[in-house]
Amino acid sequence: MSGSSDKRMLNIAKEIKLVISKYISLKARLSSKKDPDIHKTFWNIRADLEILLVELKAILYQEDKMEKWQTKFQNELKGTKSKEKAKSILSNYIKDEKEVNSIIINRPKEGYKYLWKLKEVISSILEAFPQEKFAWINGEFKKRNDEIFEI
Repeated sequence: MSGSSDKRMLNIAKEIKLVISKYISLKARLSSKKDPDIHKTFWNIRADLEILLVELKAILYQEDKMEKWQTKFQNELKGTKSKEKAKSILSNYIKDEKEVNSIIINRPKEGYKYLWKLKEVISSILEAFPQEKFAWINGEFKKRNDEIFEI
């Protein structure tokens, strides 16, 4: 890589470290947060990963097409609406910030694959943490508000 590519790679590595830090923090606090907050945070992490992947792909001069490993991964990926299963799925894709940073700097193509898979995994489990909850109330399907209750 050229000098400017090296600088860009270091900047992306710093941004990735921040995103992974958010991911690790959220994963550690899943049971203490409400579903809409989890959904929003995961959505933001996924969006950040999407942007970083585009930048990383440009640095690596990757073609803009699905590769065999991506197609295979998507075909084998099983999403879930179950919180417990989502937590289990997420635990398979956790790496610490230093490890991710090292992969991005030393093995950028492997780092790209990891981040892409993490983005896809997050997309597949978003339904386990619904942004809005619905319930059958007085014979109608209505948005449920857990903060308001009747006596």
